[in-house]
Amino acid sequence: MSLKINRVIFFILAFIALVFLYLPALKGTPIWDDFSYWFNDPAMQRRVTYLNIWSHYAWPLSVSLQKLLLTFFKKNYEIYHGINLLLHFLNAFLVYKLGKILRLKYNFLLFLLFLFHPVAVITTGWMIQIKTLVCFTFGISSLISFLKGHEDLRWMMASWLLFACSVFTKSASITLPLIYLIYSFIHFKFKKLHLLIPFMLISCWGTFRVLKSSVTVEGAKKASEMVKIKEEPKPEVVEAPKTEVVEAPKPEVVEAPKPEVVEAPKPEVVEAPKPEVVEAPKPEVIEAPKPEVIPGAKEETAFKFFNFDLGLIGQTVHYYFWQAIFPLHNPPVRGINIHRPGLAEVLNLVFMILMMFIFRKDALLLYLTSGYVLLLPFLGLIPAPFMNVSWVSDQHLYLALPAFLFFWMTVLSKMKWKKNFLIPIVLVMFYGFKTHESTPNFKDQIVFFEKSLEYNPYNIPIAYNLALAKIVKGEITLAYALLSETHFLSEKEPLLKKNIFYPHFEELYLHIKKRIEHK
Repeated sequence: MSLKINRVIFFILAFIALVFLYLPALKGTPIWDDFSYWFNDPAMQRRVTYLNIWSHYAWPLSVSLQKLLLTFFKKNYEIYHGINLLLHFLNAFLVYKLGKILRLKYNFLLFLLFLFHPVAVITTGWMIQIKTLVCFTFGISSLISFLKGHEDLRWMMASWLLFACSVFTKSASITLPLIYLIYSFIHFKFKKLHLLIPFMLISCWGTFRVLKSSVTVEGAKKASEMVKIKEEPKPEVVEAPKTEVVEAPKPEVVEAPKPEVVEAPKPEVVEAPKPEVVEAPKPEVIEAPKPEVIPGAKEETAFKFFNFDLGLIGQTVHYYFWQAIFPLHNPPVRGINIHRPGLAEVLNLVFMILMMFIFRKDALLLYLTSGYVLLLPFLGLIPAPFMNVSWVSDQHLYLALPAFLFFWMTVLSKMKWKKNFLIPIVLVMFYGFKTHESTPNFKDQIVFFEKSLEYNPYNIPIAYNLALAKIVKGEITLAYALLSETHFLSEKEPLLKKNIFYPHFEELYLHIKKRIEHK
């Protein structure tokens, strides 16, 4: 009885500590996708029924949940933050239960490692990531049921249902059946593979919905266009903006406004400004790329739905693996690494090969493989905007984190040092400190974008969104300074111009530049 009381006290104290660490984020206002995909999403309107959501959305369960919560709680943001925190605590408890089933050592420490890990901050502190949290809840519950299902078919049927719910919430778990396949083959060879058929069918359905969704198709189109841009001669893409953006304004800044500002308004007070403000950006920003990009893209009959850039994949794998155990830097969104892979990635690959060779007959290999399997959707293989390495952030590691923690805890248990339990205790304190550092980054979207851009100034989507947020606040001058700085970086690093979001950034930059110059 005393053991049960101690466990209860332990979990209560852990939750209190969690609330304390997340206090800055619990009072946070909406950030970025919170507006577009929740509070201002057309799907949240009354005219859109739940039947419409389940008929047309790739993730109908999460959209339905968001709609239901918005119906009850309106825009009381602290409630949504509280729900996310409770879900994260529940997920940590499920990790603890899974560790017990797998007979891992130091399960209480494993629970704390996951609970206080700074990787979880973006998933817990960002309201829209409720879909990731719920996807994890259903996914790990499916895994627990699967492990019990080999002895009782009812548990296996529950695992099928829970996995379907996970995929209906978010497609991040579509690779989970690969782990089931590996586990089933290791323990039962080919005897119980028929139990995996429902998992495979659900996973194929989820993959099909992702590949055919409008977001993926749009991302595939843009990726094809970027490939064409790379093949086009540089003078057409790079030099044209230079002559129009840098050289033209300088001679006209002083002379042009004087004859046009004084004379033009008199005969054409209303009409003259309109064709100059609205039409001028269009031929420079939008029409110039179109004859070079779209006709070239149309020559190809099909889009490339899979993209293999070994350099970027290697960098992403390297980042996630070490971020799982040594999270030294925890920006909200890391962004793509524009530099080529170096010695760190090579050493990481050598380390992986050694681990696989040394532990080829150990459960360690299963945990390590499981982590990478769960990261597959986020390695940039699918060129969709939100399944692309240009959107590297710790939320993608949330589902794979337990597998990597299991790997390291099992390595620890093989050490012959009697006080090896001190290592995870030190890590728990370190994770708590880094979480305390990270949660203030989620109090509003300005801080969110600034911290992301501070970590990686080459992140084009973040620069665009930060500038837009400042414009909405009326800080036009600050937005222009930010846009100008990023534009200068793009001149130094041409690879930035190949980002699929760069045309939007350049259009906003030119528009604000003209506005500032006219003033």
